[in-house]
Amino acid sequence: MEKKINAGTKTQTEKKVLIIVFALNFAFFAIELATGLISNSLGLITDSADMFADALIYGLSLFALGKAFARKKRIAFTQCGLQTVLIAFVGFEIVRRFIFETPLPDYKFMIIVSAFAFIANLTSLLLLRKLNSNDTNIKASEICSRVDCGVNLGVIVGGILVLIFESKLPDLIISSLIFVWAARELIEMYMTASRGEVGCGCNAHEHPEVHV
Repeated sequence: MEKKINAGTKTQTEKKVLIIVFALNFAFFAIELATGLISNSLGLITDSADMFADALIYGLSLFALGKAFARKKRIAFTQCGLQTVLIAFVGFEIVRRFIFETPLPDYKFMIIVSAFAFIANLTSLLLLRKLNSNDTNIKASEICSRVDCGVNLGVIVGGILVLIFESKLPDLIISSLIFVWAARELIEMYMTASRGEVGCGCNAHEHPEVHV
């Protein structure tokens, strides 16, 4: 009886942490998308797409708890469809900005917003690690948060290089790298969706099966 109570308490704690992580990811998806459009930074816009993917993973995983297999599959494909639209837009913008002349990104937005996003992702990572959970979804979420911290640092470096060289190329290069990662993540999301799972592409190799 005591073990059941402890297990229930642990599950509730994990759920609360996932809700916080979801809220942070969704908030910074909106912030990075808005500031990316304002500052003409494709690095911020591309990173917002990655944050959106993670927010979907956390949010839909929570929503799918206890749902039937068929509903889980529909939820997973909805997640993939939304992410596909955003990734397609980012890919189009990368090609367009490489070909045509576009304004120089505002490096200040790139550095400052990415610094705050880094703090948010680091907070998420520390909260998830504090759980010390063996749950596959929690482990996958840790991997996603760790990768996101690296992406944020990449955009910060891109902003510094834009300042130094007064060129849009650093922003486009970091955007392209994030795009490749996000596209890979999307493919893994489609693969897990076809199995009726709601999972994280970040953990494709470390945790091949992510069940809800």
